[in-house]
Amino acid sequence: MKKFIAIFAFIVLTALLLVGCNKEVADIDATEPKDTQTESTDTPTEKPAGDETPKHWQLKCRVTKEYQKLHFEIGTKGKTLSLQFPKDWTLTLENGAYMIEREGEKLGSFGFENTEGDGWTLVEDYTRAGGSQLSINKLIESRGSGKEVEYRYVFEYEYKEDNESYKLYLTAPYTELDANAADKLYQMCAISAKSAVTDGSLSHLADKNILILGNSFIGSSQIGYVLADMLSLNDKYLAVTPIGRGYATVATYIADEALMARISNGDFDGVFICGFYSDAEASNLKVLKTACDSSDTTLVIFPAHNEFEGPINLAQKACPDLPVLNWRGELNSLIETGVDKWDLCVDDAHGHSTVYAGLVGAHMIYRSIYGEIPNIDGMSSLNVSAAKEILGSYLETGELEFDYEILKFN
Repeated sequence: MKKFIAIFAFIVLTALLLVGCNKEVADIDATEPKDTQTESTDTPTEKPAGDETPKHWQLKCRVTKEYQKLHFEIGTKGKTLSLQFPKDWTLTLENGAYMIEREGEKLGSFGFENTEGDGWTLVEDYTRAGGSQLSINKLIESRGSGKEVEYRYVFEYEYKEDNESYKLYLTAPYTELDANAADKLYQMCAISAKSAVTDGSLSHLADKNILILGNSFIGSSQIGYVLADMLSLNDKYLAVTPIGRGYATVATYIADEALMARISNGDFDGVFICGFYSDAEASNLKVLKTACDSSDTTLVIFPAHNEFEGPINLAQKACPDLPVLNWRGELNSLIETGVDKWDLCVDDAHGHSTVYAGLVGAHMIYRSIYGEIPNIDGMSSLNVSAAKEILGSYLETGELEFDYEILKFN
């Protein structure tokens, strides 16, 4: 019995010792990862320098809430490039370029040369067309590595006029522009012109026969009636045939076999075409051009106010030799100068053109053909006093008077 008790006591003691050892091992296993993690945090593993360089999108950028719209002269024909800058940026002209500062700190520059240092490497680039004459590049560049890395934006605005090209460069630190501010400099830019046509470039159509094709904007603006009234008052003998069909596009008219036959037979000396609402109109324009070419008829791109810039640009690229009389652009430019939009547009679902927008279009056609400013006093197709009040000196000069300062580089 005593022998049994001794054996049992030995077994219990051994079990207790094993539990204690296992507990000690368990405690060591539980705490060791904590010690290892702490050591790893205090002494990080060495990584390649490239891995230490933060990406541009990881950086915190300054938020811009207010903007200023500035206008810069570009080219030789009185056109301006309009851009939206952060309101707290100041621009100072130095040696043919504008130095950009904020609160006394130099940020970058804006001019015809990119002079902001060497050693920059391209990280990302984007390109878009801002119309038929303007292209914009947005570049993100880097210099240095590790904690010393710098990122910057470079915006390139290339404007083409006749056979000449002009390129402006804007540089700014990447962290100076949040996504919205950068997007405004990339997307919200435009070329404004003093006048679309004033030089009689279509003088071979003087006292001939023209056709104006479009949709309901032809009817709402009464452009045919207004132009005929203007011609009669100024003793001109140009015959005008306006056709405005609801929702018509270029495709509508090339599908009209009878009309296409008249054009091919030379019933008209000039065709002014509206109706650019889809990319397909570029190929449709080529069909119309073929009909016009067969009878030596002048085809003129003449977009109405609600047409789309993209399809218009594609049409111009498809037929680059065609003259363009940008009625749409002229109306937009007039609104930009301060003319009340609702004097030129009807407040309806489509923003149809008013008779005063029709007067602008007629004025443009007249100037492009006769190379002179028409007299409108005595016209019966509209209220002349109201027209003068709305359009001001434009009717006397054909020039757009902008109510903002135009910044020059010299």
